[in-house]
Amino acid sequence: MINLQLKKQLVYFLLILFSPILWAEDLAKLLPVDEAERDLSLLEFRTKMLQAIERKEPEVFVTMLDQKIWASRKKRGMKNFIEMWQPDSIDSELWSELGTVLRMGGSFVRSERGVRFCSPYVYTTFPDSLDPFGHGAIIKERAVMKSDASSSSRTITSLSYDLVKVHDWRSKTDPMGERFGNWIKVSSLLSGNEGYVDKANVRSPTDYTACFLFTTKRGWKLESFMNNE
Repeated sequence: MINLQLKKQLVYFLLILFSPILWAEDLAKLLPVDEAERDLSLLEFRTKMLQAIERKEPEVFVTMLDQKIWASRKKRGMKNFIEMWQPDSIDSELWSELGTVLRMGGSFVRSERGVRFCSPYVYTTFPDSLDPFGHGAIIKERAVMKSDASSSSRTITSLSYDLVKVHDWRSKTDPMGERFGNWIKVSSLLSGNEGYVDKANVRSPTDYTACFLFTTKRGWKLESFMNNE
């Protein structure tokens, strides 16, 4: 009986000891989320759109847009969206930007017009307590942190989905060339380590966001694709 009581006390002590650490880690990391798996119709729609993006098929892509789609906070409507993104052009940045966003999962959010799903997860799950302009999220496992803006500099550590404070979003090109990285200075909120990471591995919640709207009349449509600056 005494041993059982001691075991209970030990478990309780360990929970008290480690729960602040676990809590802090939860607040200092942003793990990928993709709630689209909860809705088969959304998964099918997103797959079809990704196929149109990969094949650069504007005639298919435009049929998947809401007629009142937001291209920016000030520009709305199909005409404005097409003028801004020029989907008829094979070189349009739309294909790479939107493709990247859609592959990064996302979450369902409340909407007065109907059910909405927004991507990427960095936008939908970013902590409200952090300044979105001064912070970002590492979007991969084991992203290398360097002591300087150079691939040849000392490796400090690696970051996996850490939330980071961004000292300057303006990147510095690696002395060896762009393919070796474009580096920005950050600090990990979890470890406190400070150094340089490849900007491609960091995403701001103010970057491009795509939102889909579902109505019983039309099904899923892309309602907006814009940055949140």
